Amino acid sequence: MASKELAHWLKERKELIMVKWIRAVRKASPGTDALLSTRELGSRHLEALYDAFVSALETGDYSDLEAILEQLVRDRLKREYNLREVLVIALELKKTCWEELVKEFPSIQALEYLQAADELFNFMTIKMANTFTEESFAFIKKLNKSLEQKVRERTQELQRAKEELERIDKAKSDFIRIAAHELRTPLTLIQGYVGMLATEELPDKERIRPIFQGLNKGIKRLESIIRDLIDVSYIDAEVLTLSLQPVSLPQIFQSLLVEFQPALQARRLNLSISGLENLPLVEGDPQRLKQVFYNLLSNAIKYTPNGGSITVTGELLRGEQDFAHIIVKDTGIGIPPDKLERIFDKFYRVEDFRLHSTSKTDFKGAGPGLGLTIAKGIVEAHGGKIWAESPGYDEERCPGSSFHVLLPIKAQPRKAEYIQQIKLPVKAVIFDLDGVIVDTAPYHFQAWQKALAEFGLEMSEEQFRSTFGMRNQEILRTLFGTKLSSEQIEEIGRRKEAIYRELVYKHLTPMPGLLRLIQELKARRFRIAVATSTPKANASLILRALKLEHELAALVTEEDVEEGKPDPEIFLKAAEKCLASPENCIVIEDSPAGIKAAKAAGMKAIALTTTRPAEELGEADLVVENLAMLTPEILESLLEVGKQ
Repeated sequence: MASKELAHWLKERKELIMVKWIRAVRKASPGTDALLSTRELGSRHLEALYDAFVSALETGDYSDLEAILEQLVRDRLKREYNLREVLVIALELKKTCWEELVKEFPSIQALEYLQAADELFNFMTIKMANTFTEESFAFIKKLNKSLEQKVRERTQELQRAKEELERIDKAKSDFIRIAAHELRTPLTLIQGYVGMLATEELPDKERIRPIFQGLNKGIKRLESIIRDLIDVSYIDAEVLTLSLQPVSLPQIFQSLLVEFQPALQARRLNLSISGLENLPLVEGDPQRLKQVFYNLLSNAIKYTPNGGSITVTGELLRGEQDFAHIIVKDTGIGIPPDKLERIFDKFYRVEDFRLHSTSKTDFKGAGPGLGLTIAKGIVEAHGGKIWAESPGYDEERCPGSSFHVLLPIKAQPRKAEYIQQIKLPVKAVIFDLDGVIVDTAPYHFQAWQKALAEFGLEMSEEQFRSTFGMRNQEILRTLFGTKLSSEQIEEIGRRKEAIYRELVYKHLTPMPGLLRLIQELKARRFRIAVATSTPKANASLILRALKLEHELAALVTEEDVEEGKPDPEIFLKAAEKCLASPENCIVIEDSPAGIKAAKAAGMKAIALTTTRPAEELGEADLVVENLAMLTPEILESLLEVGKQ
């Protein structure tokens, strides 16, 4: 009865209660509601809610009220109302009704009326809270689904971008590798022809001497760029080879000091070195480490104005693993803070490339932008770290830069990591030198003829061919037996090698396909070695002239073994230095003795018919005319034969 009386009373006072209720809602919701007029707010389901509330009191049917509450909550959620701003509607309606009831009725009767509506007010509050929660969850679920879709789309976009960047980077690395190879071969020919012209008796030779000097300067510059390109390609492919041994850092810097002295004097730069004498020997590749510090000093010279200073300091950092910390600091133009990491990227330059100068020591002179990339790759291959520090870039104040290099005293951790990277078992290709890397047979023969003639002896071409590949003392013993004393054998051998070096250095060219094959093998993670009966001095001369000394994981010469070919000792030592088992090694030879030695070592053998006919090389697993006929795929297939 009280519910119906209250419903009748609410109908009569609808306008008054609606106005007060809506004002109370506006006051309790200082956000969007406060910006709306009473009429506007009432039109947003509040008037319909009031009518449905009164009807439910009168009839006890909550269905219309329930539907209005759901619409109201959904509307408020769309307008980004929070839960409190939704529930305040029911709370303020109850509060407004009580305030008006106590004005007209005694407190007890007003309380009875309000208690009659309590169940309905509770229903409204619970319904609004439940609807808000359900709709929020539905919205969140929909939002999550939308976000998941966007995340998937963005992830796919990022993956495509990553793949595109990797493709571009690979294309750049492939270009570097191919360009280096394609430039290197014709450059070797140019160098050879220029050398030949320089030794010819040409008319007006003094007038054209500056031309030869200019050509040689350009050739050396191109050689330097090609070496850098090749080094970068090896670093990218993670096949940079290190020849680890105890290294004296003071000796490296003393050598560099002599090398840079003309530039330092010309630019009036002061270079001081301290603290290095207290460092122990570092395990590393001396040539590669010299390359690192050459690049850092060259960088310091280029970006320090005339009259500036460069300091090199060293200290030993002790810990679980000891490190040598070397700092190369200059008073140059500095580096922008946001470029301190990017300067180690390939081809990156801080300044405008249009101001590019090819000088290695002029102020702000620069190369192709590979020096710091190579330095970083070499240091990290040793298990070390390199970074740069600078307050900023300023060509007037010259805040300077500092390059820090951390090198482990013991490089075994990095070495072990490198072995792991190339996925053991290690594969190796062991090249003979004479007749395989270079065709030196004619020069050996000429050298023997000249040296023996000085002692009243002779060697026929047939005798030369039958002994080619043996060590000098074995050749002389085979041909002359006890006719020669040990002292004579040693003297003739020394004289022959001196004549040979003079001959070969003037006419040195690599065998067709050699440089390409070595590059491709290293890209496929083969280790490269040379095992030769040639004396170490000759082998080093040839490899240095061909710019191959840094390509090798091992060099084994006659001084390193007790027995010569066909004994397998020389190839077994090369495999050991490469950390490769014999069954994973391929020997490339041109002599029957070398083929016998390879097979005795348990290795695959490829024979070249450069010095002997194919019928004399029948023991080889494969016989080819030249290196241009070989590919990494052929060599890998050969290794797999017999493993199935």
